[in-house]
Amino acid sequence: MERAPPPLDPFLLSGNFLHDRTEHSHTHGDSGQIENIEAKAHDEVVKLPPREVVIACAMWGASEPELHSVSIAEAVERLAYDLLEEAHCGWEDNDAAYGDFIFDAARRSIALDYNERYTASESYTHEF
Repeated sequence: MERAPPPLDPFLLSGNFLHDRTEHSHTHGDSGQIENIEAKAHDEVVKLPPREVVIACAMWGASEPELHSVSIAEAVERLAYDLLEEAHCGWEDNDAAYGDFIFDAARRSIALDYNERYTASESYTHEF
């Protein structure tokens, strides 16, 4: 089954905005978070416009999604959390995870570079 392209705001598709790099991390002892949202146009860091966009949020038990007006940065962050949870449920658990999302408006794609740390233990019992 072919997936629909990810939802991207018309501003992101305008040609003024090409890439958005969103960093996520979890280190031992914290609950994990999106740490940085950086927008670039033609390799130059640019500010996201302060305007708001409307996003639809599915609510448990509701037949229709709730509509919320949020900043573009918050919409990108919410989408990153949703995609991270979908791809790596429990990413905030274990010893640590880190990585980047690349929102490429020109290609209408979102890529996730995900790295997970964990503690491994091997146990051996020998009787001679």
